[in-house]
Amino acid sequence: MAEGVQPLSALLPPSLTAPFRWMVYFGILATTVGSIFHPIAGAGLLVTFLICDQTRLKKFLGEPSGGILFLFMALYLWEPSVLMLILFTIYFQATYLWGGKKPAHYLWIASVGFIHLAVVSTIMSSVVFPLIFAGFVILLTRVLLLCDFLTGITLEDGALDRRELARCERSVVQRMKVVSYWIAGISILIAIIIFPLLPRVEGISYQPSQFTQESVSGFSDEVTLGQMGAIQTDNRIALRIFMPKILNQRIWRWRGAALEKFDYNAQKWSSDSNPMEVVGSSGQISLYHDKVPLEKEKISVNVSSMADPRIFLPEVDGRMPWMVARIQGDFERVGFDPDSWTLQPRSDLRYRGFDYTLRLIQSDVAYDYRPQPGEIDPAPLRDCLSLATVPGGFIQRLEERGEELAPGFKTRAIDPLELTQTLSVGLQTSQAYTLDFTEPNSATSLEDFIFEKKAGNCEYFATALALLLRNYGIPARLVTGFQSGRENLFRNYLMIRQSDAHSWVEAYLDDRGWITFDPTPSSNTPVSYLMAHLGVVADVYDFLQLQWNNYVLDYSQSDQKEFFTKIFETGFFEPRNIFNIGWWIYMARPMIALILFLVFLAWLIREVSPDFSSFFQALSLDLPSFSWFRRRRSSGYLATRLFLKLERSFSRRGIPRASSETPLAYMSRIAAAYPHSAPLCTRFAALYNMSRFGGVSELPEWSHEFRNLATDLIQQTRNNHK
Repeated sequence: MAEGVQPLSALLPPSLTAPFRWMVYFGILATTVGSIFHPIAGAGLLVTFLICDQTRLKKFLGEPSGGILFLFMALYLWEPSVLMLILFTIYFQATYLWGGKKPAHYLWIASVGFIHLAVVSTIMSSVVFPLIFAGFVILLTRVLLLCDFLTGITLEDGALDRRELARCERSVVQRMKVVSYWIAGISILIAIIIFPLLPRVEGISYQPSQFTQESVSGFSDEVTLGQMGAIQTDNRIALRIFMPKILNQRIWRWRGAALEKFDYNAQKWSSDSNPMEVVGSSGQISLYHDKVPLEKEKISVNVSSMADPRIFLPEVDGRMPWMVARIQGDFERVGFDPDSWTLQPRSDLRYRGFDYTLRLIQSDVAYDYRPQPGEIDPAPLRDCLSLATVPGGFIQRLEERGEELAPGFKTRAIDPLELTQTLSVGLQTSQAYTLDFTEPNSATSLEDFIFEKKAGNCEYFATALALLLRNYGIPARLVTGFQSGRENLFRNYLMIRQSDAHSWVEAYLDDRGWITFDPTPSSNTPVSYLMAHLGVVADVYDFLQLQWNNYVLDYSQSDQKEFFTKIFETGFFEPRNIFNIGWWIYMARPMIALILFLVFLAWLIREVSPDFSSFFQALSLDLPSFSWFRRRRSSGYLATRLFLKLERSFSRRGIPRASSETPLAYMSRIAAAYPHSAPLCTRFAALYNMSRFGGVSELPEWSHEFRNLATDLIQQTRNNHK
């Protein structure tokens, strides 16, 4: 194979091919973190790529394979997905990494890397994304610079100029690193500055979960028995609650939905309610009249992405959430069911996170607003007594189980409250709680749970109690939501995870209304090792994720208006002046004047400092020389700068340097003109040569000695000139 058509990977040194290889590595890592690849699949893909890269297998993948292309096409037609597209792009990158013969082929690797960044940016909501973005910017800058360099040393026959490649390799790699870091830093700084200024258009703002259709929270208004077990093993955040500490001890559960219909054949709970629409103004929904007395403190709730969005309400002191009077959020209307006290926002919040605040009725008058038993709609009560789908044989066995849990209640007058409490405690003490349904004693159906294995999770306990109560003629329904969660150790807010998802029971008692009962025993699940030892780290990460959600992902037009309003309220800015160019120039004048004044001071100190003292002269040598973009803080730069300083000083005294005169010869001429300063000139010349041509780094504190020599030389020759 001629040299001109050899793969670039066989001609280029590893230092020049490494950025392209890291582009593929980083693409796999980023798409794995962005949840396009499962972590195990992403790790397997990365290991496969490493094996191919370090073995002769890359020889067979160095050219596009028609068979593999047809395989990708078939798989994509079978199941179209972003995953298949990303797999194809990684294969594309690897092919041109190992078999690309032109700089343009490597440019394609960079272009596909940019596609990875674009895909990850649309579906990744994690606060890790800024790190991914910075890494991509650095890598993209490097590979683009290398592509431009390779194009510049390509000869007419397509071969690389090997001599020029060897000569420039080291400097190109060094400059490539510096430039990529600068570009990444400047890009991120500009992005931070202009982000609050970019216009927002309501209705077209999306979150990653809207593309992936992945619900962070497993909450649903339909519950299939056994479903909660899968949800309760997920530690992702579902709710974040900001409220006064005094309420932490009074709020035990957060209510999402109340389900009345039970389908025994499908082993599923659902609801047939048609909530009425409640309309508010400025995003504020009132569930009572405007004159109801409210607590001063607010409760703020941050809801993560949900397939079935809900406004979760707190059950204060174990009661239904009728103490909630006001709801303020990003919605003008909600569906409200006054019988079950559940609220559902508009459907366009599906797969999106959102925030709202709650105001409670004052505690001393809250009981006066409690729904009275006579005000309850009888239709839901009939649904809460129905056993229509339950087989007769199961009902008979259910009666026997009820007699075991509450002996004697069939033969005497029933006190509904006592009966309900007895059945609830009986289930707690006689049945076992588990989330592992692979265990031999774990239930796989309701009948299995109640009569045989007697081990299950919360919806099994709640369903058993609800059906037992219905069999005794007491209306009962299943309620789903979340338990209270855990307080963030880094900041004062409550974190409620999917693992806190819960089901409990509400029973209707004639003289009391709806009363909450929780028959599920404590899980006593041990805290994982990571959570026990890295809890603070996890809390810090969640706090950063919350800030990312609030100020980046959820940054809306209303947030932008609030941002500018706060700026205008300071009195420094006024809205009418935003587009007034003259006003901006007027406001910028003091800053420009200050910058020019500082430049003048630097120049003045550098010019007049030798007339004062060696201290000011040494200080002047540390000031900027107004060539920031050209200078490099190296020993050679310092030596040149100090020598030019001496040259200007002695030129004014009639000892100019000839154009062909070397620094060493010039210093010798100065020593001859000023004999008493000859030792200083000799030492300065020696340090100058060492700093320019090597060896000075071995001398401790050489830079201080260098500066002091220059200062003393100027001072002595000025005070003792001929």
